[in-house]
This record gives sequence, structure tokens and C-alpha cells, in this order.
Amino acid sequence: VTRLPDGSAVNAPAAQVSRPNAPPVRRHLLAVAVELTDGAGAPGTGPDGGGQPTTLPVLTEEAVVGLASWHRPRLHRRFTRLVPGMLEEAAALGLIGGGALTDPGRSIAGERFEEAAALVRDALPAPVTQVVLQADLTAVAPGYLLPEVARGLARPATAEGQGPATPFRFSAGSLRAALAAGEDAASILVFLREHSATEVPQALAYLIEDTASRHGAVRVGRAGSYLRTEDDAVIGAVLSDPRARTLGIVQLAPTVLVSPASPQELDRLLGDLGFAAASDTMVPAAPAGAPAGEAAPAAPRTSPRSRLDPWSVAEEEITAQLGTLRSGSPGPVDGAAYDGGTLLGLETLRSAIRSRSRILLGTADGEGNHVRQVLVPLSVSGGRLRVFDPEKQVERVVSVHRVMDVEILEGSPADD
Repeated sequence: VTRLPDGSAVNAPAAQVSRPNAPPVRRHLLAVAVELTDGAGAPGTGPDGGGQPTTLPVLTEEAVVGLASWHRPRLHRRFTRLVPGMLEEAAALGLIGGGALTDPGRSIAGERFEEAAALVRDALPAPVTQVVLQADLTAVAPGYLLPEVARGLARPATAEGQGPATPFRFSAGSLRAALAAGEDAASILVFLREHSATEVPQALAYLIEDTASRHGAVRVGRAGSYLRTEDDAVIGAVLSDPRARTLGIVQLAPTVLVSPASPQELDRLLGDLGFAAASDTMVPAAPAGAPAGEAAPAAPRTSPRSRLDPWSVAEEEITAQLGTLRSGSPGPVDGAAYDGGTLLGLETLRSAIRSRSRILLGTADGEGNHVRQVLVPLSVSGGRLRVFDPEKQVERVVSVHRVMDVEILEGSPADD
């Protein structure tokens, strides 16, 4: 949200905050400022007509608007509306000071931007590269820090202010964030010793080393299955098998392997290697307040979506699929989505509409369950199927993409 001069609020993309005519007005304002400043500094321009130049402010709102309007009378109303705010912007940027044009402002007016940057750079104090480390776990910068030093100090510490003499505070949380970003205790201490005007306080060094020693000591991850054995031969055989990389098997300990694959896939790999594994079922602990002997419900196990050999399909599965495709019939539904073809289903629906026959329509509900109902199709268009429910005596609209199978009920024309 942007505030207009009258105090009203407008959104940033709104047309009110865009002024295509502002850049020409700014350039003309700077040219007028140069003319007024040079005229005020010329001999014989003092208040008494003497040879001393005036020391009064010359870049007042009235003077700038008056001279700008004298050069371009037709833009007087625009200058009256825009010049006051532009004078405030120029003063905030250091282009105007003491009622006159500054040296950087004169360079900007002449479009000598590199010269203006050099003048500003020479006027500013040199950035500091060292801080003062204190025993209260803070670091104070005695000036504006070099950007590289400020970024390096902001990683293990938190800035508690802005501008010169900015205090930075070290804490366990800020150090953990730096360690998570890739730093370690040695690199943090080396950086502080290089950019500190004093010795690193013992309390700060201890906090850094203690936080680093505890960082990453406990790790949490996810695994689909694990293998635990005291036999080094089994561990070596599994890790040396090319399929271990496919299953993402990782050795956590000398006797423990974990994998994101399911226990069935890991057991299949062990069987191929000639090892018989026993199922290690873990019983979850009972929740607090539950009756004795009642265990917490186990998390549902998802069926594996990958195989060691995805191209191996049983012969009976191939025969069943070919039979379904050749017959054009949806066949029995076992919970998976029917893939009999959209065109075939639409043609069946249109045939039922023409014959005004009832159909057995299978759809997927909001939870993905397969639901079959006896309905009378009325029309289908635009991806929507309008049907009549004879049981509830109401009309409904069904999305075509939810239709899983369609079957015309022979000898059952719809009632008029």
C-alpha cells in the first residue's frame, strides 16, 4: 500500500502511483536548482547589492516553482503539484543541502553519475572491518561494517539494531542456525579472531564449542524397512549387490541397514541372495491413559509402488488384460480405476440416452471409493452427465471424469 500526498492509500500496482511525467520534471528541477545556486553565488547578488554572495537559502519552494514556470509557463500547475515533494526527496538523497545544490547534486544534474558516486564515496566514512567482542555475548561494530564482514557476522549472531555501532548478540539459537547452514565451530572462531579488535571472550568460545558439539548428535529420518543382523557376511552381500543402490539401502551401524523400500522388497532381495529373513514386528507403545494391554494403532502400511523388476508380469495378468480390452466390457472392478476408454463409455451413455434405458453407472466418490447406482441418463455435454435417480426421484449432474464404468440394463426402459 502506498500513501498519496493527500493521505489516501492506494495499492502499489494502481495507476495513481505511476507518473510518467515525473522524470522530465525532476530533470528540469535540477537544472533550475543549478541556475539558482550559481546565481546566488555570483558576486553582486547579496541583499545589499554589495560584492558578497548571499548566504540565504535559494532553493525554496517559491523560487524553484517560479523559475521553472518562467521557463515553461504551460507546466505551472504541474510544477506547483510535484516540486514540493521532489524537493523533499532531493534533500533526503543529499542532492540539496542548506538551501543550495550540493556537489553530488550538481553532478547528477549534469548526468555525471560516476562522478557523483565518487563524491559520495569520499564523503562517507570508511567502513570498518573489526568489531568489539564483549563478555555478555555481544559484538559491537564501531561504525558501518564492510558488507562482507556484516554478512559473515550475521550468520552466527543476530543484529539488534541498524546503522553505526550496531550490536550483534550470540545465542544458542543463532549458532545452531549457522551450524545448520554449513558452518562449524572452527570456522566461526577463526572468523571472529580475524575481525575482532579484542580477544574472543571465554564465555563466547565455550558457547560456540558446546553448541557445535551437541548439534547433530541426534538425527531423525524416515525409513520404509530395516535389516538387523550380527552376520557381517549378510551385510556385505547386501551392500555389494547392484540392487542395493536401487532400493536406497544405507548402513546406519555395523549391524543395521535401512531402506526407503518396503519390507517385502527387502525380503525379496535377501531371498535372491540366499538368505532367509525373519519378520521383526514392532508393537507400538500404548498411548498415555490407555487401558493396560491396549497398544496404539499401527500406522497403515502402504502397498509398494515399485518392484525390483517392473517388467515382469504374470502370464495370467496379461491374458486378463487382453480379454478386457478385446471385449470392450469394463469387467469386475477390484478397487482400481477402470481404464476401458473414455470414447467407449461416452458412446454407451449416448446409446442409453437414445433408447431411454436405465444404466448401472459406476463412479468414484469424493474419497475415491467405487460406487455403482441404477440411473437414467438424460444428456451428456461439456464434460457433465445429467441423470435421473429413480430411487430418490431427483435429477443429478455427474462429472464425466468421475465415471468409471457404464453398463446398460437390458430390458429395462425408463418409465415415462
